Amino acid sequence: MFALSILAAAVPSILCFAASAWMAFHDKAQWKYFAAFAFLAGYGGIYLLYTIGAWRLAVHG
Repeated sequence: MFALSILAAAVPSILCFAASAWMAFHDKAQWKYFAAFAFLAGYGGIYLLYTIGAWRLAVHG
């Protein structure tokens, strides 16, 4: 359960980072927005884990 929670919190950030890397590779100007979205999604994932009490899931299984 804990691993799935971390995966669910990290997937949006990973997808936005991959999209920004792909756009930067193909010289698209929008890659900067997706890099910012990746940062915000990562912060949102950390906040989500904090909100659900991920430390309790890790300890109590």
